[in-house]
Amino acid sequence: MKIRRLGVRNYRSIRELSLDFDDLGIFIGENASGKSTILDALRFLQVGVERGFASAVAARGGMAHLAWRGEEPRPIELSLSLMEESREYEWTVGIEPRGRHFTVNERVRVDAGVPPVMESDGGRGWWQPLDGPGVEIEQSATACSLTASSVNASFPGRGIADFVRHWRLFDLDPRLMRRDSPVSDPSGLDHYGSNLAKALYALRHSEPEAFEQVVAATRSVLGMPQTIEPREEGGRFYFVQEEPGTRYPVHQSGSSSGTLRLLALMVALHASPKTGLIGIEEPENSLHPSALESLAGQVLEAAGRVQFLLTTQSPLVFDFLDRPEAVVVVRRDGAGDTTAEREVTPGGVSRALRESGFGLGEYYETKGFGAA
Repeated sequence: MKIRRLGVRNYRSIRELSLDFDDLGIFIGENASGKSTILDALRFLQVGVERGFASAVAARGGMAHLAWRGEEPRPIELSLSLMEESREYEWTVGIEPRGRHFTVNERVRVDAGVPPVMESDGGRGWWQPLDGPGVEIEQSATACSLTASSVNASFPGRGIADFVRHWRLFDLDPRLMRRDSPVSDPSGLDHYGSNLAKALYALRHSEPEAFEQVVAATRSVLGMPQTIEPREEGGRFYFVQEEPGTRYPVHQSGSSSGTLRLLALMVALHASPKTGLIGIEEPENSLHPSALESLAGQVLEAAGRVQFLLTTQSPLVFDFLDRPEAVVVVRRDGAGDTTAEREVTPGGVSRALRESGFGLGEYYETKGFGAA
């Protein structure tokens, strides 16, 4: 399953947006243009499926902080159009303000132009199984009806919940990755990479080949570490690494920001076989420019297996990825609304690059994409 289109209305800096997705999406734009908001809209839906929309709203400071441009909260709508082979799915989520609170309405369609297979409003609704009569939904007004319906194997939209649940969306923070991980942390890498030690430990014991891939891929980009050893002591997880020229292993708390971020990126790329979507905020952060070409190669390899989305400020990332058709320019218009578009045809970009002699990154630097 893959995302074909994302629709967003009244969500943070986005008044109204419809964006088509391909296997690779490279989101560029100035600071505060709204690049992260697009990925956050996906993260909002994922948290809704995993823990309910009350958690998704609370994590963002409440309805007032989700409102467009700080206005009074208006109804928010997020919609996904998904493809799996020749079948099209659509999941729409509406967040309706109710004073200081809110309710959720949802709709699921399987194939365009046919009646929905699920509808709910404020926790009440129904879903239609493959065979037999409809099934009532009755739950909290902020719970996710897609999740509730997907408990049953006969729900036609069950694959949507499974797909969204396994997205891997990251905004990696080296400060958090330096800490050891308690037993209570999940074994899969979390949004900020704060449980990196436990993720490496779990990977080494459950998927040793994938663990060795992570270490080898990190070494191929940075030239180190020679080895990584995840350990567990007293219910806490940490790791040490052998680096060239060091007499003793380096504890994760002493690892460089670039090493930690790259390790986490390689875990994301090589240790998520069930995921259909990986999204990463500015993967170039903390990395020396000489490492970006190898990293771009890793990204392109991953984009052949899963949908891959990234935000970036680095012209070098454009040059090494060299995929003009994947570039999405994100801007704030005169009214302060976020827009996102492929401004020129891929063929036009390619011709401009050939005629100018520029790399893709240089083309962006000279405002070839019309970035303000």
